Amino acid sequence: MSLALTACRFGFDELAGPTGDDVVDPPAVPGVARVTVIGEDGQPAVGQPIVDAFVVAIEQDGSTRTWRTASDGTVDIEVLGNTSVHVARPTSSNAEWALSSFRAINDGARIIAGGHPTPSMSAARQVTVNLPAFPAGYTEAWVTGPMMCLTDWAYAASTTIAVTYDPQCDGKTVELFAASYDIYVSLGSVTLSDGGVVDRTAASWTALDKVGMEYLNLPTDVTRAAAYLSFPVGGGDLIPWGENGDVPDTDGYVGFHFDVPPLMPGMQLIHVFESTTGARVVYERVDAWPGTRQFDASTLAPVAAAPTTDQGTSQVSWVITPAADADVYWSSIDIATAGTTVHWNAFGPPGATQVTFPELPPELATLMPTSASVWSPPCVVLAGLSDFDYASVVEIVDRDLYWWWAEGLHLPPGTLSLQSTSLP
Repeated sequence: MSLALTACRFGFDELAGPTGDDVVDPPAVPGVARVTVIGEDGQPAVGQPIVDAFVVAIEQDGSTRTWRTASDGTVDIEVLGNTSVHVARPTSSNAEWALSSFRAINDGARIIAGGHPTPSMSAARQVTVNLPAFPAGYTEAWVTGPMMCLTDWAYAASTTIAVTYDPQCDGKTVELFAASYDIYVSLGSVTLSDGGVVDRTAASWTALDKVGMEYLNLPTDVTRAAAYLSFPVGGGDLIPWGENGDVPDTDGYVGFHFDVPPLMPGMQLIHVFESTTGARVVYERVDAWPGTRQFDASTLAPVAAAPTTDQGTSQVSWVITPAADADVYWSSIDIATAGTTVHWNAFGPPGATQVTFPELPPELATLMPTSASVWSPPCVVLAGLSDFDYASVVEIVDRDLYWWWAEGLHLPPGTLSLQSTSLP
């Protein structure tokens, strides 16, 4: 799975009607597509159906039709083939709207517009963990757990560690782990309770395994290569383990060792390649620990570079170098017009180098940009997925793609790579 990002800000969606973008759309297939709209962060009911959201279909001939979602947040729409579909709904108020656009929608397509909840950590709660005594030479430890409950490692130069968790996880039973450099201890199942104490003083520290990581043929713009390890738990969550990385030598090589726990089903390695202008990320699932894992960076997906806006034509454009080898693009930008801010996310098949704000119907006229509108710096992402193509991934990109990049959560099967020309 691969992603390429350009000056990105995340959390919203959109796309336009026919614009002459230099992309080859799939064959047009008329029929029926289903759109589901759910609440996202900033809306009253995260993950719940949104009633009366606007769904606009713009056909290749420029004709437009509009539907509204039902009480279950869904609507079936007629498409004539390679239709651009746009989903508009207010977020916290009519002063802010989310607009999600999807290019090249055909018969049988399924689209989910919305998002997943994020930890708020407001009024954060705390549980105390008592670890076993340190072996000689060890003086500090870290505790990790599911990201949707613990947004960071808890640390102490002691065997007593205060672990802060999100209020939404109060009463939830989770798996926790503690590590101290090259040793670790499983804390087992822990029920999170504010003010609670978890006693694991009778547990035993165990040595971590060592895995070699080597990165070959790194592009000359890469300033650091790093590997991150995490493993999934129930409900689409995961537990981060740790990272290591280094600066490439003059031959584009980086090598280092990585301390890892015993292999668990579904563990994933996250390869991050930083540069002065952006980042590239590759996720892969790990079925067996190699003695040394070699990663040939020449296989990285293309970068969407130099994103720009043209307010005269209401377009976002970018450059793809080399030729696209991805499954979907994502363009994200905020547009403020006369007291209304539109969070516009656009998705489409790879190969495009521009996207145009759609001509919305009169009932959505307040969302249309004007010459006085203020456009944020645009973000462009290219995503490549080993087990998907555009037609099969369009259902989940609006809901999930931000999470792939930001946290490595809600990952689809297979390998994913993400590419950006600027760090989000």
